[in-house]
Order: sequence, then C-alpha cells, then structure tokens
Amino acid sequence: MKKIIATAIISLMIQTINAQSQSFDAVVSQMLVYNPAIKELNHGAEAEIQEMKAENILEGPELEGFHKWGNSGDRKYGAGISQGFDWPGLYSARRQMIRNNESALGLLRNATVTDKKVEARSLLIDLVNSKRNISILERIDTMMIDLAKFYDAAYRSGQVSILDKNKIDIEIIRLGGRLTEENNRYGDILASIYDFCGSDQIESELNHLNNYPDAMLLSAEDYKKLAEESDPYMAYLKQIAEVNKSRGKVESRSALPSFSLGYEWEREEGQDFNGFNIGIKFASWSNKNRRAAVVASVLENDVKISAQSKKLMTDIDNDHSTALDLIKQINKFETALNGNHHELLLKALKGGQINMLDYIQEVNFYLEAELDLENMRHQYQLALSRLNRLN
Repeated sequence: MKKIIATAIISLMIQTINAQSQSFDAVVSQMLVYNPAIKELNHGAEAEIQEMKAENILEGPELEGFHKWGNSGDRKYGAGISQGFDWPGLYSARRQMIRNNESALGLLRNATVTDKKVEARSLLIDLVNSKRNISILERIDTMMIDLAKFYDAAYRSGQVSILDKNKIDIEIIRLGGRLTEENNRYGDILASIYDFCGSDQIESELNHLNNYPDAMLLSAEDYKKLAEESDPYMAYLKQIAEVNKSRGKVESRSALPSFSLGYEWEREEGQDFNGFNIGIKFASWSNKNRRAAVVASVLENDVKISAQSKKLMTDIDNDHSTALDLIKQINKFETALNGNHHELLLKALKGGQINMLDYIQEVNFYLEAELDLENMRHQYQLALSRLNRLN
C-alpha cells in the first residue's frame, strides 16, 4: 500500500513539473509564432530563391523588323526572330547552386529561430524573476504596514516614542520605492515581450506564468557534442561551403561562350531572302574577377567555421562553469534561509529582546538575502537557457 501511495505521489510530482515546463515552453512557442522577424525571414528567403530560379530560365525570344528607304525610292523589308541561350552545362550548375542556397537559407532560418527562442526564454525568465521579486517585496511591505499599525496604536497609548513610530513609517516609504522600481522593471520587460511578439496578444498567457522552466543541467561534454552535431548556424556555414563550391562551378561555366540562333526574312527588289543566323558571345574579362571573389568567399567562410566552432565551445564552458557555481551558491543560500526569519524577528521585537533599529536592520538583511537568492536563480536560469538552446 505504501509503495502504491509513493508511486502515486512521484507520478503527481512529475506531472506537475512537466505541466510547468510545458506551460513555459508553450508560451515560448507562441512568442515565436507571433514574432515579426521570423515571418519576414520566411518571406525574404522565399523571394530570394524565386529570384534565383527566375535567373536560370531562358530569356524570351527576340523579334526584329525593319523597313528602309533607298535614294532611288526603292524599299527594303525584313523581319527576324532569335533565341539566345547560355552554355548548356551552365543551367544545371545554376540549378545545383539554387538547391544549395535553398538548403543554406533553411538552415539560416533554423539558426535565427534558435536565437529567437533563447531571446524569448530570457525575456520570460526575466518576467518570472520580476514577479518573484515583487512577491517578496510585497510580503515584507505588508508585514511592515501591519507593524506600523501596531506601533501607531502603541504610540497613541504612550507605550512607544514618536521616533520608533517614524522609523517604521520611513522604512515603509523606502520599501514602497523599491516596490515601485520593481514594478517599473516588470512593465519594461512586459513591453519588450510585446515588442518581440509585435503586439500584446500574448498577455493572457503571461498572466499565468509564475515559475521558471524545469530544465536539467547536462555535462559540458554533452552540450559540446550536441553543438557539434546540431548547431544550426554551424550547419549553415558548412552548407555555405557547398554554395561556394557550386557557385565556383557556375562562374567557371559562365566563362564559356553563350549562343543565339535565329531566323531572318528580307525582301529586296521584289525578291524574298530567307535564312538562319547564329551568334556567339564570349565572356567578359570581369568573369575572372568573379571567380577570384568565389575563392575569397571560400577562405572567408573557412575562417568563420573555425571561429564559430571555438566560440561555441568557449561559450559552453563559460556558461556551464557559471551554472555550476550558481547552483552551489543557491543550495547554500536555501539552506541558510530555511525557516521563517521575519516571524521570529517580529516575536523578538514584541517580546522586547531586540529594539526597533535592530529589527529594521535584521529585516533588511534577510530581505537582501532573499533578493540575492532570487537573483542567483535568475542568473542560473539564463545560463541554463543558453546551454539548452538546442533542446
């Protein structure tokens, strides 16, 4: 029976944790759906691909006609049609380059979405942090207001001096100022979220978001392996190498001649003349510079791949080290803050064990400790979000 109860409790805890995580991730997903930058990227990528495809189609045929007058009154008529086309192998090379570009743009979109996901998560983590800070400040503020009522009654009955009463009133004013600052910060974060979404249509989802996402901290090696295998920006840079390769083939084949074939008809002195024509157009010297530009792009992209790989590993090491340090500090703080310190302090004050000044100093000490703990949790969640950006 005990085993069944324990299993049920564990199952309920897992469901609660999953619900919190799903709720957080669901809001993130909704923010990505609303984000205007992602929408613009999708349309822009599609426009770029369609433009490239349009450049790989045969130009329309060219129609020509003429009517000429001679000095003796004779007239000459003529008409013709011609079709130009590039070296045949150039079209297949362009098609391959377009396919590579399409893949690269898809990977760039994935990389952008990944960055936007981290940005959305960070904004929501900031929002939860601000809500929790407000909750702490409101709790202390309520407690101080209740105490102020107690001292006001004690002052009127002559049990305490005006100085003690004023100390409480001043402390309430200070707390009110801090609460206003945090509420202003909350408003700024909310405005940033609305700006990210392009509107305030996500407001109802934000009202129910009160907890950080439940995410695991993996080992640094796990994160590095995941980055090597799945980082979309690295995949994009590697695909750009394929784009440059196919672009080089296009530029090489562009150095080959292009052709035009046509049919002409002329009438001169009552006679009809019919025939075909062929034209050959040679590449300009600028094609050599374009091929050199491709080589430079290849070298530039190689440097980017190397730099991005090093940056990924360095960022993971830094964020993982930060997360480990923070979780240790959080555990120590949670142990030290275990217990209702404010209630104990209030009992000591009313019991005459400490005076008003000591009480205010102690309350502020524990208030700062609670806010420091929330700040550590906040920074830990931000580091964890960056590490888990591919999850």
